[in-house]
Amino acid sequence: MKKLVSLSLALAMSLSLMACGGESSNTPAPAQSTTPAPVESTGPVEPAGLPEGYPSKNIEIIVPAAAGAALDLYTRAMNEVLDLGATLQITNMAGGSQTIGMMELANRAADGYSMGIVAFAGGIIQPQLTSVTYGVDSFRPVAITSGPNSYSVCVKCGGAVTDWDSFLELISSGETVHWTAPNAGSPAHLAGLYFLKELGIENCEFVSYNGAAEALTAMLSGDVSFYITDDSVVRTREEEKQVTGIITLSDVRSAVLPDVICAKEKGIDGMGVFDAFSWVVLPKDTPDAVYDYIKEKIDAAVTSDQYQQFLRDNNFVEMQVYTEEELNEKIHSAYDAVSEVIGMLG
Repeated sequence: MKKLVSLSLALAMSLSLMACGGESSNTPAPAQSTTPAPVESTGPVEPAGLPEGYPSKNIEIIVPAAAGAALDLYTRAMNEVLDLGATLQITNMAGGSQTIGMMELANRAADGYSMGIVAFAGGIIQPQLTSVTYGVDSFRPVAITSGPNSYSVCVKCGGAVTDWDSFLELISSGETVHWTAPNAGSPAHLAGLYFLKELGIENCEFVSYNGAAEALTAMLSGDVSFYITDDSVVRTREEEKQVTGIITLSDVRSAVLPDVICAKEKGIDGMGVFDAFSWVVLPKDTPDAVYDYIKEKIDAAVTSDQYQQFLRDNNFVEMQVYTEEELNEKIHSAYDAVSEVIGMLG
């Protein structure tokens, strides 16, 4: 069932469990993250003192999304080239904007037999919006599996809106304009709210659907006027002649949508804070030797020719290797930047 939410009501819904001060639409954009550029690993880690007999049983990876979702696809593609010396069992635990699976993982034993894959919504946004039993420090990050990925506004092909000028005319008309994103409280949703706020647009109302498939169908059927989703999805749907990309909600043009303008080109700075990524994690107290062993194997998998080709084939950005320290800094920088934006939107 869909739920119609105005710009202000959407914020109230998403941020109801946070005490945030409101600010006007001309609030300066948040400062960009100062996280250093990723540094490629100097080589594989040699695990010292790996527990004798490890691994001796199946290793489970929790995916906090449904089978077939982007997180699930990354995980299964990685599994095709990942050799941990044991069978990797993928368990999908969808629900709660990825929080159900994340809370389950946070309660698992730190013995190297449970790991998870985290996305921006479940790892960065939801701990700031809802009451969950985990946070960014509840896990040891292992490797990034996708991203950075930005979000773009798209419209149905063949309609009156074909470019930025006609889109701006639509949303500036004063008439109520309906829009959507894969999920309420998702990075795409927050990016859309920030984008409209910075433009001073108050007549656009968010419509919440149950997932990306329903949201896209609603846009294609004319129930909503525009859809904000991953650049990779926009690129794929453009190739299928279903949608037209209008603007990328980031500070730079998307690598997969190079012909689509970005928000900064229209005077909206700071939207790079919404550039999302996903990463593999282990429970916080996983022993160093086990962590190092798993990280070496996963780093090799995500940088393999086969996995990199999977990313290219699906319009995703190719991956780099990060150390644990670099990953922690990247995750905390993203958390702080999103926190600042949530405060501004509130």
